[in-house]
Amino acid sequence: MRQTALIFFCFVALSLSCGQKPMEDKLAKNGVHTIATGYVSAFAVPIDNDQVVLVDTGGEEDGASVTQALADLGYATSDVSHVFITHGHLDHVLAVDVFPDALLVGFAEDEPLIEEKLGRPLLFDLAIDDGERMMIGEVMFEAFHLPGHTAGNATYLVNKVMIMGDTAMAQDDDEVGESPAFFSASPEAEREQISNLWRRLENRSADVEWLFFSHSGPLEGLAGLENYARRADGD
Repeated sequence: MRQTALIFFCFVALSLSCGQKPMEDKLAKNGVHTIATGYVSAFAVPIDNDQVVLVDTGGEEDGASVTQALADLGYATSDVSHVFITHGHLDHVLAVDVFPDALLVGFAEDEPLIEEKLGRPLLFDLAIDDGERMMIGEVMFEAFHLPGHTAGNATYLVNKVMIMGDTAMAQDDDEVGESPAFFSASPEAEREQISNLWRRLENRSADVEWLFFSHSGPLEGLAGLENYARRADGD
């Protein structure tokens, strides 16, 4: 698997390197920390002194970058209570076995994809529904099901940070753009879901201060998402 993964991630890096806002390792906003693992970010959300949540596990089978980042924050891998999965592509789930005590959370529609990518069955401990809100300690995670990139593609809102996964990317002109079409199960559906996300959030601007992306740097506020939707609508 290591050789296959290396080839895949090199291909991803080459495919995504043009026109994207550069990733920022160890960026922290509102208690959400980015962790660069090759050319994809995972995200850590400390809950309290003894508990931390991950969104995705990154693209390293041994989870080395995530493990080190957690240690820098004062946590061991055993302190990870939940792992939220944005979608089932290999660079987002490769290190799930590094966190055997964590509850795996995501949309069940991506379980077959994860099984295909990992070569073995893997079921979510907590299969969530669109719009579901989950309290972990004093921190609330809100799930948005946006099928297109994959069948179970998700974004998660936590601490006023929308973790976008591969739903979209930040361009180097600070606008929202799409993931490369050849990575998406349905590029047309993906484009529609980006606009749909804006429509779901346009009356909640106070709830979203940052957009974090897995393969690019962040964007502040919802302007980039709004501009994308208006371009798509021809405004």
